[in-house]
Amino acid sequence: MIRHRSTVLIAACVTCLGCTLGVSRNFGLQSAIASAGVNSSALRVAQAPPAVTEQPVLRVGSKGPAVVSLQTKLKQLGFYDGSADGNYTESTKLAVSKFQKSVGLEADGIAGSTTWSRLQTAEAAKPTSKAAVTPAKPPKQQKNWLRIGLLLALTIAIAGGGIFFLVKWFGKSKKSGKAKIRAG
Repeated sequence: MIRHRSTVLIAACVTCLGCTLGVSRNFGLQSAIASAGVNSSALRVAQAPPAVTEQPVLRVGSKGPAVVSLQTKLKQLGFYDGSADGNYTESTKLAVSKFQKSVGLEADGIAGSTTWSRLQTAEAAKPTSKAAVTPAKPPKQQKNWLRIGLLLALTIAIAGGGIFFLVKWFGKSKKSGKAKIRAG
Protein backbone atom coordinates (compact mmCIF):
# COMPACT_ATOMS: atom_id res chain seq x y z
CA MET A 1 0.00 0.00 0.00
CA ILE A 2 1.34 3.42 -0.96
CA ARG A 3 1.11 5.86 1.91
CA HIS A 4 2.36 9.03 0.20
CA ARG A 5 0.22 10.03 -2.76
CA SER A 6 0.80 13.76 -2.38
CA THR A 7 2.76 14.18 -5.62
CA VAL A 8 0.09 12.47 -7.69
CA LEU A 9 -2.65 14.34 -5.82
CA ILE A 10 -0.99 17.73 -6.40
CA ALA A 11 -0.44 16.98 -10.09
CA ALA A 12 -4.09 15.95 -10.47
CA CYS A 13 -5.32 19.08 -8.69
CA VAL A 14 -3.14 21.39 -10.78
CA THR A 15 -4.28 19.73 -13.99
CA CYS A 16 -7.97 19.40 -13.13
CA LEU A 17 -8.49 22.77 -11.54
CA GLY A 18 -6.90 24.54 -14.48
CA CYS A 19 -4.03 26.32 -12.77
CA THR A 20 -2.46 26.83 -16.19
CA LEU A 21 -0.15 29.82 -15.90
CA GLY A 22 -2.45 32.39 -17.46
CA VAL A 23 -4.13 30.19 -20.08
CA SER A 24 -7.81 30.96 -20.66
CA ARG A 25 -10.19 28.30 -19.32
CA ASN A 26 -13.02 28.69 -21.84
CA PHE A 27 -11.49 27.44 -25.10
CA GLY A 28 -13.67 28.31 -28.09
CA LEU A 29 -16.57 29.37 -25.89
CA GLN A 30 -16.40 33.04 -26.83
CA SER A 31 -16.64 32.30 -30.55
CA ALA A 32 -19.62 30.02 -29.91
CA ILE A 33 -21.33 32.72 -27.86
CA ALA A 34 -20.60 35.35 -30.49
CA SER A 35 -22.19 33.30 -33.29
CA ALA A 36 -25.18 32.04 -31.32
CA GLY A 37 -28.51 33.32 -32.55
CA VAL A 38 -27.19 35.20 -35.59
CA ASN A 39 -29.67 35.52 -38.41
CA SER A 40 -28.07 34.24 -41.66
CA SER A 41 -30.09 36.64 -43.84
CA ALA A 42 -28.73 39.55 -41.81
CA LEU A 43 -25.21 38.30 -42.51
CA ARG A 44 -25.89 38.16 -46.25
CA VAL A 45 -27.20 41.72 -46.21
CA ALA A 46 -24.22 42.92 -44.19
CA GLN A 47 -21.78 41.21 -46.55
CA ALA A 48 -23.41 42.44 -49.75
CA PRO A 49 -21.44 45.03 -51.72
CA PRO A 50 -22.53 48.60 -51.08
CA ALA A 51 -25.29 49.94 -53.28
CA VAL A 52 -24.16 51.74 -56.40
CA THR A 53 -24.80 55.45 -56.22
CA GLU A 54 -25.86 57.28 -59.37
CA GLN A 55 -22.76 58.24 -61.28
CA PRO A 56 -22.79 60.45 -64.36
CA VAL A 57 -22.07 59.01 -67.79
CA LEU A 58 -18.48 59.94 -68.59
CA ARG A 59 -16.78 60.12 -72.00
CA VAL A 60 -13.87 61.91 -73.67
CA GLY A 61 -14.05 65.60 -72.72
CA SER A 62 -15.72 65.04 -69.31
CA LYS A 63 -14.09 66.76 -66.33
CA GLY A 64 -14.50 66.88 -62.58
CA PRO A 65 -14.42 64.82 -59.40
CA ALA A 66 -16.37 61.92 -60.97
CA VAL A 67 -13.55 61.52 -63.53
CA VAL A 68 -10.99 61.59 -60.70
CA SER A 69 -12.97 58.83 -58.95
CA LEU A 70 -13.13 56.78 -62.17
CA GLN A 71 -9.40 57.21 -62.84
CA THR A 72 -8.55 56.28 -59.24
CA LYS A 73 -10.64 53.10 -59.38
CA LEU A 74 -9.15 52.10 -62.72
CA LYS A 75 -5.65 52.77 -61.38
CA GLN A 76 -6.28 50.64 -58.27
CA LEU A 77 -7.46 47.79 -60.47
CA GLY A 78 -4.41 48.12 -62.76
CA PHE A 79 -6.09 49.42 -65.92
CA TYR A 80 -4.96 53.07 -65.82
CA ASP A 81 -1.35 54.28 -65.66
CA GLY A 82 -1.81 58.06 -65.83
CA SER A 83 -2.49 60.53 -63.07
CA ALA A 84 -5.97 61.03 -61.65
CA ASP A 85 -6.25 64.63 -62.87
CA GLY A 86 -10.01 64.76 -63.52
CA ASN A 87 -9.73 65.06 -67.33
CA TYR A 88 -11.30 62.25 -69.37
CA THR A 89 -8.76 61.91 -72.18
CA GLU A 90 -7.99 59.17 -74.72
CA SER A 91 -5.82 57.36 -72.15
CA THR A 92 -8.78 57.25 -69.74
CA LYS A 93 -11.03 56.00 -72.56
CA LEU A 94 -8.49 53.27 -73.37
CA ALA A 95 -8.36 52.21 -69.70
CA VAL A 96 -12.17 52.11 -69.50
CA SER A 97 -12.26 50.00 -72.69
CA LYS A 98 -9.72 47.55 -71.25
CA PHE A 99 -11.75 47.25 -68.06
CA GLN A 100 -15.03 46.78 -69.96
CA LYS A 101 -13.49 44.05 -72.10
CA SER A 102 -12.12 42.26 -69.02
CA VAL A 103 -15.57 42.05 -67.41
CA GLY A 104 -17.44 41.08 -70.59
CA LEU A 105 -19.00 44.43 -71.43
CA GLU A 106 -19.03 46.16 -74.80
CA ALA A 107 -15.70 48.03 -74.92
CA ASP A 108 -16.95 51.47 -76.02
CA GLY A 109 -14.82 53.52 -73.61
CA ILE A 110 -17.86 55.27 -72.10
CA ALA A 111 -18.36 54.92 -68.36
CA GLY A 112 -22.09 54.41 -67.95
CA SER A 113 -24.11 52.92 -65.10
CA THR A 114 -23.20 49.30 -65.94
CA THR A 115 -19.49 50.14 -66.08
CA TRP A 116 -19.70 52.00 -62.75
CA SER A 117 -21.51 49.04 -61.18
CA ARG A 118 -18.91 46.55 -62.43
CA LEU A 119 -16.10 48.88 -61.26
CA GLN A 120 -17.55 48.99 -57.78
CA THR A 121 -18.00 45.20 -57.70
CA ALA A 122 -14.44 44.63 -58.94
CA GLU A 123 -13.05 47.07 -56.40
CA ALA A 124 -14.94 45.37 -53.54
CA ALA A 125 -13.72 41.92 -54.67
CA LYS A 126 -10.06 42.95 -54.95
CA PRO A 127 -8.02 41.84 -51.91
CA THR A 128 -6.15 44.56 -50.11
CA SER A 129 -2.40 44.55 -50.56
CA LYS A 130 -1.84 44.87 -46.79
CA ALA A 131 -3.62 41.56 -46.15
CA ALA A 132 -1.53 39.87 -48.83
CA VAL A 133 1.73 41.07 -47.25
CA THR A 134 0.82 40.29 -43.64
CA PRO A 135 2.02 36.81 -42.67
CA ALA A 136 -0.59 34.46 -41.32
CA LYS A 137 -0.50 34.13 -37.55
CA PRO A 138 -1.40 30.87 -35.88
CA PRO A 139 -4.84 30.97 -34.31
CA LYS A 140 -4.99 31.86 -30.63
CA GLN A 141 -6.66 28.55 -29.83
CA GLN A 142 -3.71 26.69 -31.37
CA LYS A 143 -1.31 28.60 -29.10
CA ASN A 144 -3.47 27.70 -26.10
CA TRP A 145 -3.37 24.00 -26.99
CA LEU A 146 0.41 24.21 -27.25
CA ARG A 147 0.57 25.72 -23.77
CA ILE A 148 -1.76 23.06 -22.39
CA GLY A 149 0.34 20.31 -23.97
CA LEU A 150 3.54 21.72 -22.50
CA LEU A 151 1.93 22.10 -19.08
CA LEU A 152 0.58 18.55 -19.21
CA ALA A 153 4.01 17.19 -20.18
CA LEU A 154 5.59 19.16 -17.33
CA THR A 155 2.97 17.86 -14.86
CA ILE A 156 3.50 14.27 -15.97
CA ALA A 157 7.28 14.67 -15.69
CA ILE A 158 7.01 16.10 -12.17
CA ALA A 159 4.53 13.43 -11.07
CA GLY A 160 6.64 10.69 -12.62
CA GLY A 161 9.75 12.02 -10.92
CA GLY A 162 7.96 12.17 -7.60
CA ILE A 163 6.70 8.60 -7.94
CA PHE A 164 10.16 7.39 -8.98
CA PHE A 165 11.70 9.14 -5.95
CA LEU A 166 9.10 7.65 -3.60
CA VAL A 167 9.57 4.12 -4.96
CA LYS A 168 13.34 4.38 -4.56
CA TRP A 169 13.00 5.86 -1.07
CA PHE A 170 10.55 3.20 0.15
CA GLY A 171 12.64 0.49 -1.48
CA LYS A 172 15.70 1.58 0.48
CA SER A 173 13.80 1.81 3.78
CA LYS A 174 12.35 -1.72 3.36
CA LYS A 175 15.78 -3.14 2.57
CA SER A 176 17.37 -1.39 5.55
CA GLY A 177 14.52 -2.65 7.78
CA LYS A 178 15.04 -6.25 6.64
CA ALA A 179 18.79 -5.87 7.14
CA LYS A 180 18.21 -4.67 10.74
CA ILE A 181 15.91 -7.63 11.44
CA ARG A 182 18.46 -10.14 10.11
CA ALA A 183 21.32 -8.47 11.99
CA GLY A 184 19.44 -8.50 15.29
